[in-house]
Order: sequence, then C-alpha cells, then structure tokens
Amino acid sequence: MAKISLGICCMEEKLKCNVMKYFIKKLKEFEELEIIEFDSNTIFNLSIQEWPIVDSFLSFYSNGFPLDKAIKYWKLRRPYLVNDLELQLLLQDRQKVNKILEDNNIPCPKSLYVLRDPITNNLITPNFNQSDDYIEVNGNRIYKPFIEKPFNSDDHNNYIYYPKSQGGGCRKLFRKVGNNSSDYFNDINTIRDKGSYTYEEFLKIDDFKDVKIYSTKSFSYSELRKSPSVDGYVERTTMGKEKRSVTNLSDQEVNISFKINKAFKQFVCGFDILRVNGISYVCDVNGWSFVKGDHYKTFYDSTSKSLFEKLFNHFKNRNIIITNTNTVHNCSIGVAENAPQPSSTNTSPEQPNFDFSPSSSPTNIYPSSSSPLFNLNNPNNHRNNDQNNSNSTVTTPPHFDLISSSAYDKHHQDVSSHHKRVYNNQNSNHNINNNNNNNNNNNINNSNNNNNNNNNNNNNNNNNNNNNNNNNNNNNSIFSTISSSLSVDDSFTGSAI
Repeated sequence: MAKISLGICCMEEKLKCNVMKYFIKKLKEFEELEIIEFDSNTIFNLSIQEWPIVDSFLSFYSNGFPLDKAIKYWKLRRPYLVNDLELQLLLQDRQKVNKILEDNNIPCPKSLYVLRDPITNNLITPNFNQSDDYIEVNGNRIYKPFIEKPFNSDDHNNYIYYPKSQGGGCRKLFRKVGNNSSDYFNDINTIRDKGSYTYEEFLKIDDFKDVKIYSTKSFSYSELRKSPSVDGYVERTTMGKEKRSVTNLSDQEVNISFKINKAFKQFVCGFDILRVNGISYVCDVNGWSFVKGDHYKTFYDSTSKSLFEKLFNHFKNRNIIITNTNTVHNCSIGVAENAPQPSSTNTSPEQPNFDFSPSSSPTNIYPSSSSPLFNLNNPNNHRNNDQNNSNSTVTTPPHFDLISSSAYDKHHQDVSSHHKRVYNNQNSNHNINNNNNNNNNNNINNSNNNNNNNNNNNNNNNNNNNNNNNNNNNNNSIFSTISSSLSVDDSFTGSAI
C-alpha cells in the first residue's frame, strides 16, 4: 500500500514540545500518511545522503538548527516542501523581512537602516547623523521615540529610545525572564555603535497590547497580549502562563494575514501586528510558530486536516489504498468511485464544534453558527466594522478541491478511534443492486426502504443541528477565515520525487 511519507525536521526541543507532539499525533490519525521524525542524531551527525528519503518535507528554523544542511537535503532529494526553506534564510534578517513586506504592500512602521562592517564595525551607511531627538539617513529622519532592532532576528535585544520631552533614556527589551521582559535605563540616550540595526517609529498602540497572529492559507488565529514595551512586567494567569485573550481580525488584518502567508510561503506563519487608531502595522514576522493559548488543540486539529488535504491533493496521481467499511478500493488519490461529492450542507449529527476544512465550493459558507470560523461576509463578526473597512479587498487563499468540509467530517467521525478513512459505500451498493436488478428485486426494495429510513434519520439530525446552531448564534468567532469568492495562485516551492 502506497503511503505519503512526511518528514519532520526541526530542533529536538521543538519536535518534543507538547504542541508539536499533539500536531504530529493528529497527523498520524490519517492512515494515508507516514510520519518520519528526524532526530538530533540524524540532523547533526549523519550526512544528507544518509537522511531518510521522504515524499514531503516539513522543516523549520529555530536557533541552532542547520538550515543550510536542510536546504542541501531538499536540493538532493527534492521532496515536496511544506515550508519554503530558502525564504527561511530571509526571515533571519529583519531588513530583508521589511523589504518583502514593502514589496507586497503590507503596512509596517517607517524604518531606517544603519549598516556597519561585521568585522571592523566601521559605518557603511552613508550620510548618517544623529541628534538628541532623532536619527537621519540620507536626509530621512525618524524622531524619538523609536525602536532599535538588530538585523539578526535571533537577537531579541531591542532598545526603545525616548525624547527629552518624555524624560529621555532607553528601555531594553529581551526574552522573558520570569515575569520581566524589559528594563529601563535613564542614562542611555545614544544608539548602539556596534552592529547593524533597523530603526522603526515607535507607535502608540491601542490598549497597550500587541497582537500575535498565526496564519495559514485558509484561516488565522489571533491573540492579544500586553506589550513588553509598556513596563516590562509580564501578566500571567493563575496557571503561570502569559495572559492572552482571543481577538477577531479586521478586514485589513485578514488581508495582511493572507499576504504574509503567501509572501513567505510558510504553511503556518506567525507574525505580530500593532493596532494604532484602527490601523494595523506588521512589526515582526517569525515564520513557523507554535500557538500557545488555550485553543492550541483546536488550531492544530484544523491545521493537521488542512496539511493532510494539501498533501493528499498534491499526490493525487499516486495509487493508494482507501479502506471502506465493507470493501477496499485501489484507486488514485482523490478520485475514488465511492468518495462523497462536495456538498455545502452538513448533515452530520456529530459535526465537531471546531471545523476549519477548506470547502471545495467557492461559494460555501460554513454552516455551523457555533463554529469558531470568521466569515468575512458576516458584518457581525468584523472587528471595528465601522472603521473605514468598507473598501477593504481581501485576497482569498486557494480552497482544496478534494471534498467539502461537511462530507469530510461526516466520513471521518471515527478517525481518532480507528485511524482509518471511511468512505460512504451506499452509492456503489445502489449501483450494484441496479445492475443486478432482474435477480435481486427484493434486495433493491430492502435497500430503498433502508435508504428512506436513513433519509428520515438524516432529516431529524439536520433539525437537531439547526436547533444546536440556533442555540449558539451568540458565540464569538475565535478564528478568522478568508472569503472564498476569489481565486489566487496556489504554488508551493518544491516538487515530488
């Protein structure tokens, strides 16, 4: 039986963290997938010629990961890439990240760049000047307060410089240590003179909170947290976790989310935005990031399903065994005779509360009002709907044309317990009965009676679902989806072997 092998290659502490283990667990529930985890010994001690050969490759950078080696492996074996590896090199340079944002018309704070020789620290940037309250490069000025960020995105030592009118001084930001994420120094007023930096306008953000967004091609999840620039004190829950709250996205933010996911070609791409008087600006792009809030299981339930469908659709020309409750069919992926046809109406009595499967119908609106999906066509779900969002243009991600979300969930109710895909075989049985009509009239009648009974049961289930949906009309959406009324290019870097 041919399976789609998916290699997962990252630092071991990332591979073994609870969130990643849950994601891998959900992927393993699809019996058509074979998950191959690259351990530390493989990554660091074996040559790329000795690395496992896989059909598809999910790899992401974190501090210490040999990204160059992973790229060489991809060039040698050419697996289908889930995350673009070469773009991850650019994610390590904040200046290059800003250039990609600007090229894609993604709003970000005004920036200037100061370059120095990495060995001598001699200034490379021409026409640079600084005064007590501003810096200037080639006649362009940024006034204090501004934030100074090293080019290297692994360096989180960002400094905020304040003007004399606000008391001057500098707040140094750093990775959280206990409950602290920054310190203030009133005697530091000049910028660092070693290293290369980007300088950004320091924006006064709404409610002193920034927004953490986790974007896929189909949906995004977003949380608010207290900005570390406020006072450096980290707000925590009674369980000791950083306090975060779910937030909906505006039209502009959903559009930004899709543009970033497409521009950086990461299946999940984390980034940060600042909300300033109803306008949003991207201040950081992190690449592959883990959801840390209470809804991480919900997010990865959806993400695993989306990734499976993506791989399933890509490898549709390969033969695969798809199991049925009664028969086994040897067929091409996605074209099984008995596979359910796309439907925009969900009749499953056991539809999960959280369903993010991209629909095969470009006009499909997710049917469950209790689902945490954010439908752009529903003005009640918009954040700040009255704030100049009426002319927002949202670019849609591609939808998967495998099967609809409703059919998908209906025929995967037992996937977690049985680890198999179950396709409805009623249509094929009905066709077989018709072909043998002269010899099996009684069987046909019995089948028709059973079908009528099933239809009655389905109608009752639909009524129950409608009642449940009506009871949940007031539930807030916690995930944002992109309207599927348009289509765009859906290209991933890499190819199947």
